[in-house]
Amino acid sequence: MEILKKLFGERDPGRLNFDFSKENEALYIVNKRVVKFFADASISERRVLKAKLNPEVFPVIQILDGQFYSYDFQQGETLYKINDLSIFSQLLDWLGVNLWKPFQVNHNVIQSACLKFYRDKTFDRISMYYSKYPNSDITSVVNGVKLVSTSELLCKVPWDVLSDGIACFMHGDLQFDNILFDSKNAKFLLLDWRQDFGGHLEFGDLYYDLAKLYGGIILNYDYIKLNLLSYSESEHGIAFDFAQRYQSSQYLRIFETYCVSRRLNLQKIVDKKRNQ
Repeated sequence: MEILKKLFGERDPGRLNFDFSKENEALYIVNKRVVKFFADASISERRVLKAKLNPEVFPVIQILDGQFYSYDFQQGETLYKINDLSIFSQLLDWLGVNLWKPFQVNHNVIQSACLKFYRDKTFDRISMYYSKYPNSDITSVVNGVKLVSTSELLCKVPWDVLSDGIACFMHGDLQFDNILFDSKNAKFLLLDWRQDFGGHLEFGDLYYDLAKLYGGIILNYDYIKLNLLSYSESEHGIAFDFAQRYQSSQYLRIFETYCVSRRLNLQKIVDKKRNQ
């Protein structure tokens, strides 16, 4: 029952103040230029290298200097702000042609990358959490549903199924805040891409990008940044709720239709989102 307090501190139970900034990276917008900083210079270098592999979908990186890289400020609005179902349909078709380009690799290689990214990374993070908050691997009740401990849940994860990925070029953090649409030029552009997937620059798992899209439709990250989330705790458990766009169910129908038409595994997308 103390998990949310540990994550967010002692605050007004009806309102959370979220800070999405990170100690090891920063973003600056100066004189119509975007400057990204990473404490680890190799991340900046690999992001720039990845952008060069598919320049049609990313901004043109003009400067790379150690921990910094920069590009011109890009015109357009995020898909959250546009909130247009027809443009979302166009996006899926555009992604299929321009971003998710198949990459030929041995199945054992993509499987190994998926296990490293999904399973090993999950257990590393859980281990870090337990080190910081010992004795927190317990059962709980959330929104009236009794949940078993985290360790018990992880024992049920079908890692062999999740690791059966589809190798392609990918974004790595594909949610609406990282997708721009320039209405004037009818052009999409992707921002804030992940530098690699399990150590691989040229490819990742298609299902991870799909899971990110799916998750961002259900949990609207721009609303979370506006503190449109509430929770309460008592001896009976945790209760939480969050704001969601009225059209979310329609977005999901479009998304599901797209996946089914391409014979993609919807359940795997849901499971991957749960393990992100």
